[in-house]
This record gives sequence, C-alpha cells and structure tokens, in this order.
Amino acid sequence: MKIVCWNLKNIGQTKLGNAFTNTFTPYGLGNNVLDYMMKLVMGDAAWSNLWGLAGLSNNPADIFVIIELKTGGHNKNQAVSGTCLPTITAITNAMNQVAVTRNINNNYQYSFATPKITGNHETVGVIFNNLVFNANPATVSLRDNNNAYINPRTPFMASLVEGTTTTKIVGIHAPPVKGGANVRYRPPIDYVRKLGIVGELDPTAAVNPTDYFIMGDFNCNPGSSYTNGFGVAVTGFNQLLAWNYHSLIPNGTLSSVRTRVANANPQPGNYLSEAYDNLLYNFSVAPGGISEYVLDLIGNARNVSQPLNPVALYPNNLVAVLNNYNKVSDHLPMIIEY
Repeated sequence: MKIVCWNLKNIGQTKLGNAFTNTFTPYGLGNNVLDYMMKLVMGDAAWSNLWGLAGLSNNPADIFVIIELKTGGHNKNQAVSGTCLPTITAITNAMNQVAVTRNINNNYQYSFATPKITGNHETVGVIFNNLVFNANPATVSLRDNNNAYINPRTPFMASLVEGTTTTKIVGIHAPPVKGGANVRYRPPIDYVRKLGIVGELDPTAAVNPTDYFIMGDFNCNPGSSYTNGFGVAVTGFNQLLAWNYHSLIPNGTLSSVRTRVANANPQPGNYLSEAYDNLLYNFSVAPGGISEYVLDLIGNARNVSQPLNPVALYPNNLVAVLNNYNKVSDHLPMIIEY
C-alpha cells in the first residue's frame, strides 16, 4: 500500500495547466503542474532515484491526499462548490489515463471521496484505488468532543473500506506560525493539541479493525514548543502520541519550500525553510514493514531527457528547479509505503 500526501497550495482547475519555463521542460520532469504531479504520484521512472529509497517501490499511489484543494464557500462540512469538483475530477482522470497508458489499469483504477468544506474556500482531496477500496466512502469535516469545528480549517476524514478493515484518512492544514520567537508556534501547536479531543481520531474507541492516518501541513513538528504565560514550554503532539500514533519522518525534517535560493545555507536549507509536514499512522495490526519519507523533489531533481544517463540538476540548475517547483507548491510531498 502506498499513500502520497501533498500540500499543493491553492490547487484549482486553472493551476493544473500552468506551464513550466522553456528552460525546465526539456528536463523531462513535466510540461505543466498536472503533468509534474502525475510523474510523482504514479511512480514514474523520472523519479527512479526516489523509488530506490529503502522500502519504496515504483508502484503508483493507492491513495493520494491533496491539502489546500480550493473550493467555494466557507461553511464547514457543507458541499463544495466552484472549481473544486472539476479540479479533483481532472486529477483523478489523469491518474486513470496514466494507468491505461501503462497497461496497469487492471490493478489501478481511481475514484475520489466526495470533499466537504473544511474552512474558508478550502477542503482536502482524497483519491483512492477503487480496485482496493469500496466505492462511495463516507466523508466528514470533523468536530472536537465539544461538538465544535477546529478553526480555521477543521480536519477532514474519508473512511475507506477494504474487506473488514476501515482506513481512516485524515487531512489537516494547521494555521501558520505567528509572533515572536517564544510564541511563534502557538497557533499550530494549539491546533494540533485540539486534534487530541476529536473522538473519531481516538483509535482506542474503534470497534472494528481500523487503520488511522493523520497527514498534512502541521506548520510545526513534534519538537516545536511555545512558552505560555506561566513560563512553561507547551508542545502539541502529546495526546496523539499517547494514542500510539507514530511517524518515521525524522523530527526536524525540512519540508516547506523557499521562494528563492538562500545561498548562505547548506543543502537543503538553501531551498527549504521549515519542518512543517508530517504523516502520522496507527495500525490495528502493524504491517511487516513501513517506509516513510518527505520526498525532496528539488535536491533529487534530474534531467531525465536521456533516461539511461540522467544528470543531477542540483546544484548547477537550482534556481530554475526552485522557480518552477514554486509553480507547483511551497511544500514537498510525503509518502508512506507498507
């Protein structure tokens, strides 16, 4: 099973066709945003250096979770509008077209879970392999145990069913950091703490076999803290860890992408800035092996126009790679395979 999660920064229908520059397209990593996405999500040979990481295969994703999918409206848990459904339909169709082109559509065929509004003009997209999971999964924008939505963007959950096991896919987008050094992580940490009072995220309450995945842009990491008014350091992940959620992404792994190169910093700090993205899991029955990474699509980018002799684009072409990557997102994707 392979899950890819990617904050794609206000992804809408127009953005999918945004073209890369004439200096970048000859590298063979894609001609536009949608094409670039497909090469990563569908396990294209353009990223064979990533599929060589321990525990990863070149299989397409079974589940693709999109953070910052644009929608009209702002009333949480209501139907999406605007270009949301056309956008997620276009992405789903593109994944199906790749499966047909590669003649793997007997094993990979995709549908999407119906999104619900999670915040102001925003939702989460969940695309899944319907040859693995049942069609028409239940979806909901979650509330906490006080029956209140978490602001500004409440978690979204799709419940995918495979035989007798339910896989709960939860996408989150925490508020950004704000303020001085001692308190800048307060908004995202307080948000993450509230995840621990969402009953649907408590694996100890599950009746049937259930696997849980909480993923997205946390805008902080388990090592982040802020100092409260009593001088106490406050962290955010304690309750999730108490519920036995885990992540194999090393704490402090940079995942947010700079808008310009910071030449004074060593790799990857010259093109990445903060450790914001994470993918937490809790299995009802632990699988034999789990591999999990933030995928560095900038430092590992190659000119694959000659597939037998791909040439690294870092560091000589870093500016072109970074500028074009910013057309896609300001975050790197995450992957888990088991």
